[in-house]
Amino acid sequence: MYHNEKRCIILRNSYELNIHNLKSYYEFSITGDLSGNHTFDLSLAKDLKTIIIQSHNDFHLSELVTLSVFKKNHKKCLYKLSFKIKNTNLVPEIIDDDYDHKMSSVPDYEIVVNNNPSPFNLFFQVNGPPQKPVNILNSDGDLLFSEFWPQKGFDWKVNHNNHLTYFHRNLSAWLVRDSLFQVVDSVFCLNGYNADNHDFIALENGHYLLFAYDDQVLNLSDSIPGGSSNAVVEGLIIQELDQDHNLLLEWRSWDHFSITDNVYLNLTSNDINLIHCNAIDLDIDNHILISSRHLDEITKINRNTGDVIWRWGGSQNQFEFINDYPFTYQHSIRALGDNKYLLYDNGNHSNLYNDGSNISRALIYQLDTINFIANQIWEFSHPDEFYAPSTGCVQMLPNNNVLISWGNLSSSNLGAIITEVDTANNNEIVFELRCSFGQNVYRAQKYDWFFDDSIVGCTEDSAINYSSNFIIPDNSCLYNELSCVEKDIPIFMPQGWSIVGYTCDNPIDLSIAFEDILESIIIVKNYLGAAYLPEFNFNGIGNLNFSNGYQIKLTNSIEDFQFCSIISTDYDSSDETQNCSIVDYELEIPLGWSLLGYYCEESQDIDNVFSEINDVVIIVKDYLGNAYIPEWNYNGIGSFEYSEGYQIKMEQNISGLNICPVFSISE
Repeated sequence: MYHNEKRCIILRNSYELNIHNLKSYYEFSITGDLSGNHTFDLSLAKDLKTIIIQSHNDFHLSELVTLSVFKKNHKKCLYKLSFKIKNTNLVPEIIDDDYDHKMSSVPDYEIVVNNNPSPFNLFFQVNGPPQKPVNILNSDGDLLFSEFWPQKGFDWKVNHNNHLTYFHRNLSAWLVRDSLFQVVDSVFCLNGYNADNHDFIALENGHYLLFAYDDQVLNLSDSIPGGSSNAVVEGLIIQELDQDHNLLLEWRSWDHFSITDNVYLNLTSNDINLIHCNAIDLDIDNHILISSRHLDEITKINRNTGDVIWRWGGSQNQFEFINDYPFTYQHSIRALGDNKYLLYDNGNHSNLYNDGSNISRALIYQLDTINFIANQIWEFSHPDEFYAPSTGCVQMLPNNNVLISWGNLSSSNLGAIITEVDTANNNEIVFELRCSFGQNVYRAQKYDWFFDDSIVGCTEDSAINYSSNFIIPDNSCLYNELSCVEKDIPIFMPQGWSIVGYTCDNPIDLSIAFEDILESIIIVKNYLGAAYLPEFNFNGIGNLNFSNGYQIKLTNSIEDFQFCSIISTDYDSSDETQNCSIVDYELEIPLGWSLLGYYCEESQDIDNVFSEINDVVIIVKDYLGNAYIPEWNYNGIGSFEYSEGYQIKMEQNISGLNICPVFSISE
């Protein structure tokens, strides 16, 4: 039940098939009791065992679909499969537009312990601030790589195929990047599902394992006392794809889990987040492990048949905990071999066993799958007794150290904390990184991996050792000295009304600033309504001031106008440069309407310029009437451009906003 209208049907055989023989000797039919007979494509996946049947048209809501297989020249039905399409389509979530560029950004962290940890590099993404950079640190805690990719980077890690993988929120897909920084694949869920961002496996043979949440509208009034007749209930879909993105396996929680398996949620609610899967792994025998946070359960699933092998934890637990209390709201299940399993126990209900206090732990269990006994063989809780109600992960490193990301510690007024423990030396903490409050980390993991050396170097084009071949910065940039050059950047002003931004350091009288084009100027106005009318020799504004915007009306368009040259720090090989210094210029934007003149040499997306103050920006407009409205996640302007002016309306006064460096020539 509850299948999507867009879906293929797959049949798995126990031995390899021949597509020619399959089509020659067998006949297939697909019929919907509402949509009628379907035409379809029939093919074999690369494993030559999986038959893929893709209908040319979508199925209808609420209909029963039947697949029948006949042997040609015989009317006897050899195989029949029926399934029901869901009753209702939910409105999909609208996701913000993506950005193509990346910005420099670094996490705010401190290394408080560093005593011979594992020598590998540390991978993590910082969440919390407007910019959420992906980062790589070496074992000394030095930042090797940090970039902000809007909407991208969640669960940034090196996968089983030795490629970087991370989630793309806008696409609801996983991206795969090689050591040359090239995106070599993008992986989507099939059958109309949107991939979830919690976990993803990219295997050495090119196969992918990923999962999706599957919300369905169900009538629970008959099965749950007081249940809603229109409840939105979360299901889980697991898919395995081959290297050609053919579907090999689809596992559905609707066939195996019951709504009453969750003992915490109000099952009479209209919105039931039943499962919340947050991790997937392959056991040593290649069967699937999943962690279902809202069920307190680790489930092992047969990768060939989809049957549940065992359920561990939660209301349907099959194992006896002989020397430990049960984990709750756990993350990061990982198989270690010999029926040993590593996980991060958030411990949201550990207060039931700890005198009323919750505590988070890293744990290793060994399972006896004959007698169904769970034996805890290793445990670590932080000396500071951390409790993280959400996120977090744990990783076994090759030297048997354990790396722990403690999850969201904001309720304890702490930022993310990442700890490495020496399990062979009395659980000594050999490394600990602490981020500032407000910076959270979903997962942190270590790998013996960095980008190809040929693409690592100085990426700043103002440096003397810059090369366009370098795309990964390594802090190797060299400069002769901080020097300035003057750049002529002409301004275009159209006929009629427009808005111009004044970009010169020094204020100047309007009659002097516009002396070359006075005959074309009808009027200039500032945001207070004061006016300059050259025809009447009237100047009610006085001086043009740096970073202010001015409305201007012209009788004709003006090409190549320039108030002043811009001072830049570009390297000039002729050495005809001048020493310069950086001026910390901070914008002040008043409450209500005003006019802003954008003075930066490089254009910037408005979202990035205002990332720190978007909660108090009501609207920004350019002279053509295009608008930026952060409350609605709407950007009809795009980027701020040098010397352009913009109307802006604020909920409160803002001071101290620094949007780019300003350079001045030393006297």
